[in-house]
Amino acid sequence: MALSARLFRAINAILPFWDALYILQMEEYRVRRLFKWLPRFALRRNIARRQKLQYTSRAKTILAVSVALWIAAAAFVAATAWPLFLRLAAIVFLCPLAHLFVAVATWALWPVHHLAASRLMRNASRAVASRTRLRVVAIAGSYGKTTVKHLVNQLVRYTVPTQMIPGTINTPRGIAIWILKNLRPSTELLIVEMDAYQPGEIMQSCRIAPPDIAVVTNVGDQHLERFGSEKRLVRALNETFAFGKPNAVCVCESETFERLGRPALHNRVLRLVESGPLSYLGISIDESRMSSSTRSNARLALAVADLLGVPERFAADACAALELPDRRQVRIAMHGYDAIDDSYNISFNTAQAGLAAGRDLARERGKKLLVVTAGIPELGPKDQEKNRLLGALLREQADHTVILGSMFAGEIVRGMEGAAERFTLARDLNAFLASAHASFPPSEWVLLMQPELHDLYY
Repeated sequence: MALSARLFRAINAILPFWDALYILQMEEYRVRRLFKWLPRFALRRNIARRQKLQYTSRAKTILAVSVALWIAAAAFVAATAWPLFLRLAAIVFLCPLAHLFVAVATWALWPVHHLAASRLMRNASRAVASRTRLRVVAIAGSYGKTTVKHLVNQLVRYTVPTQMIPGTINTPRGIAIWILKNLRPSTELLIVEMDAYQPGEIMQSCRIAPPDIAVVTNVGDQHLERFGSEKRLVRALNETFAFGKPNAVCVCESETFERLGRPALHNRVLRLVESGPLSYLGISIDESRMSSSTRSNARLALAVADLLGVPERFAADACAALELPDRRQVRIAMHGYDAIDDSYNISFNTAQAGLAAGRDLARERGKKLLVVTAGIPELGPKDQEKNRLLGALLREQADHTVILGSMFAGEIVRGMEGAAERFTLARDLNAFLASAHASFPPSEWVLLMQPELHDLYY
């Protein structure tokens, strides 16, 4: 390790400003979430291993203010008339309190960052409104949003000038920044994914880019810890329909509409998508290589294509070559294995769907199914048994499971009770990969990669 890196780690071990800021950044700068993690990380240092702290302008200002506040507090202590040993003890006591100084700095700077974000969102809203020919497709839901977004883009991009906001840019601020930097004057269709950790965030995204077509993929168990209850989750997802344009078309499956509480749509039009064989304008579509969740997502995407008037021949060609987004039940070669990369989906519902896709691939290849998992985070109050249930599911349906050493490993092991020969514990993904081929030869095994999870869960 370079001298500068060792010096940085030594400084952070004494004054853990960077650890506190890393936790804060991983949790979207929500101070309440920083305090949630404090019992776990108050005495741990240099926790950034799988990812790194990103020095954005917001991170830099919070770091500068928090350090300045700490220096001011230490200077105040040093200037007191206390005995020298008390002053030194007080300054030493301040060192591990860096997390609190970062929290105070975040609170102090919140009005500045809030005003800057509000200005960004207003400017982005004006940019969208100024394009009179622009139509917006907004996609929300517990999971499947990114997949539906990509499928819609593949279905429509050759029939109308289209842009899709890429990756996981799905927060109001992220959407606003992308629009201001990248929206082209010639674009006639904008496809936007809208996510939320609390009610009100999808509403903000809709005010930036009011949807002509609003899609809710489903109501599931993702992010329930943050929402606190399914009722608050449903309230957030209903914003997709409630804040669309007055004549917007609202698209979802019948079951989803029921779980949303059959919301009042006022003048908006409801397009219910029914289960059944995939077809477009009466033409059957080959779905033999699609998982059940992909078929559900494809039905929603085809409904949007129909609303946008995509000709049958374009839709048929696109359906024949549909590509899933990265890390969402994608068949790839991974670490030398025939594999399903499902490492982005983090819910019990998507774990079930990914496991079904893994079993299908193992059956096709005539091999056994090896699953690598770290568990399901952000479970709601009524879902705390989901990691135990995941273990039970893997015990029954995987030939072997590698359980990474996350904070959920114990619960998964509980679910594997009575089947010790069916699982292996590994400290992390690198520890598994060090001996993977010797223990599980790729000639005999298919790999299903579930989420590894980020540093806060280890």
